[in-house]
Amino acid sequence: MKKLLLLISIIFILTGCSKGEEIVFKTGERYQFNEFSVKIIDNEEEVSSVEIFNSKDDEKKKDRIKNLLSDLDISDIGNSYDSIPDKNSLIIVFKNKNNEDTLYMYDSERDGNTGKFHYSFYGEIEGKEVCLLSDYDMITEIMKIIYEDSSIKK
Repeated sequence: MKKLLLLISIIFILTGCSKGEEIVFKTGERYQFNEFSVKIIDNEEEVSSVEIFNSKDDEKKKDRIKNLLSDLDISDIGNSYDSIPDKNSLIIVFKNKNNEDTLYMYDSERDGNTGKFHYSFYGEIEGKEVCLLSDYDMITEIMKIIYEDSSIKK
């Protein structure tokens, strides 16, 4: 009986200590989170957003989006720049145990200096504030994943 109680206790401890989900970026950095949601701007004047996807709702799409995000490069925060969100922007909110971090994907155009797509990350990855860079338009790719086989269209 004691062994059974010990085993059950260990299972509860290990389950409670689970790290949740993880993205390993192209440059090797790791980011852990519990869940994420994807939002779009529904009112440009008020800059309000509406959720179009939640990782709790579709495991397959969640994994595909995570894999897509793992193709991002981590760069110095100095490479980020301010943009105004519009109807073509995506906002990904990562929920952690104690806080939320946000990835703003405002532009579907390559930066003239780097030739890459720049995305602003508000939070920390491995203790650093960073900018995320991509060789291709992540906004379009994520939208394809979310809206495929769906009666909802953008």
